[in-house]
Amino acid sequence: MPNGVVITQQLGNCPSGAVKAQAADGTPIAIPAPAPKPAPAPVRSAPATAAPQPTPAARPPAPSQPTDYEYARVICKAFEQAGATTCDVQANVLSDSKIEVTLATSPASAVLTCNDVAASMRAKTRAFDERNWRILIYSPFSGNRPIANCKL
Repeated sequence: MPNGVVITQQLGNCPSGAVKAQAADGTPIAIPAPAPKPAPAPVRSAPATAAPQPTPAARPPAPSQPTDYEYARVICKAFEQAGATTCDVQANVLSDSKIEVTLATSPASAVLTCNDVAASMRAKTRAFDERNWRILIYSPFSGNRPIANCKL
């Protein structure tokens, strides 16, 4: 080779469309004929009277219902977006479960808020029916006594 590079190739791997080949010493080599492609399978058409059978649609899995704890966390997020300084969910299997919120508001407003949240959650889900869930709203100034207490 003029540039010193020697290329070797198996005859079966000749590029498609090659019209001539030669050995490394320059002697011509017959290019093997390409392997015949298998004939395509005959297409069978369905009889004109046969109606196609519908395939059963795969049903997506039913969405799982959120648990009472997950709903309680959603309530906490709502209170936090409304300005609550703290919100804590205490889920207890053996006794009362509660959502404790610290909110800078008056006792009358806290009672209204507590009852509204409880009523809207009772209308939305029955997740809180199994355990005795309560919302306790504290004021930053009320110490350890809630200013509102309502059942979910």
